[in-house]
Amino acid sequence: MKTKRKVCFFTCAVRPIGGFMFNGLISEGIDAIRTAFRDGGERSSRAMLMIAAAVVLTACGPEAPPCNDAEVTETVLGMVSDANDAHLQGYPAKSADLATFALETPTVTSYDDKLKLRSCKTTIVMTIKPDKLAQMNELILNPMPNLIGALVAMSGQTSQLYPAEVRGEVAYIRSRNNNGPVPQTPMRKSLVYQIVKQEGRNEFVTTTNVSVDGTVQYLRVAAVAQQRTEAQAEAKKAQLARQAEIDQLSASGNWRKSVYIMDYGTGHNDPSYCFKNNLYCIHGRDEKGDDVAYYELDQKIVDQRGRDSMSEALRARKPVCLVGVQKTQNPNVFRARGYSTVRNDKGEAVDCLPGAEKENWAALVAQTKKEESAGCLGGPERAGDLA
Repeated sequence: MKTKRKVCFFTCAVRPIGGFMFNGLISEGIDAIRTAFRDGGERSSRAMLMIAAAVVLTACGPEAPPCNDAEVTETVLGMVSDANDAHLQGYPAKSADLATFALETPTVTSYDDKLKLRSCKTTIVMTIKPDKLAQMNELILNPMPNLIGALVAMSGQTSQLYPAEVRGEVAYIRSRNNNGPVPQTPMRKSLVYQIVKQEGRNEFVTTTNVSVDGTVQYLRVAAVAQQRTEAQAEAKKAQLARQAEIDQLSASGNWRKSVYIMDYGTGHNDPSYCFKNNLYCIHGRDEKGDDVAYYELDQKIVDQRGRDSMSEALRARKPVCLVGVQKTQNPNVFRARGYSTVRNDKGEAVDCLPGAEKENWAALVAQTKKEESAGCLGGPERAGDLA
């Protein structure tokens, strides 16, 4: 039997505790409702009622289409998907991005010839896509894969490990799966729907109630897990780009960094490491505090004047320019071949300003030593050899 669809309406309501209901008439295909939802954007529950749509099936004969009619099952699946999407508002994915839906064995349960009403039953089969399932389990089982996360988990504060918007859903999923991974087994839910003739017209309307309780929780966690995976990939990409930049700057032999001294930490497990290895060590950050690392200088180039100048920089929270910075085997520790505490009226480390690397470093160091010999005590210092 061929059918023709046209737009009507449906209603949507939320069960207040633990569940969600999506009630109404089937929309005019998947695309019609999705377009309406997309155009609606940030609509409220009331607005959802206003923009929703449903399908009317115009039949060529007096009988209602069968339960397994292709267009009927297609639109039922559309309503199932859109019911879940209605409760994914504000999440970074739609149900179709996260899972597949199918109807299993649609069958007739009764037929009222007087009302021309066919009642049907089926099973909704939702299967989380394999890559999304892996991302979900990574979030659920390893919400913060680091030492801090492990300590928080040991303290029992597991709710703080997850994004706020899915803590309840994660707790639900963990309880359903004995705190283990989500299995690959598809989720099944019963669904009933009716196909009824409109009075006085040769048209049939399909109605149903779609409960998304038990499915939308998984979809919400899958959406957030997908977003986290994408963010981690972007962070990894940025990290690789930064490492390539560090490699290039380190190889140049004239890398300069303006550093604010935080303390005199070593960056090693042995607090006496720098003393034992004749190194002068500082723990510093950039101006914004985003780049924090440990720096080592040969102790021979940091004399008493240099130490005093460094201490003053720490006390006054002024920058020091490290020159000839090079990476070491420890990604958090760098070696510097020289330093400068010379600053301009703005408090900027002049030897780290753009273009300063073009100056003759040896000549600048010699000039500073000459001023020191002339009795300019307690002033800024330059030291180190980039040759």
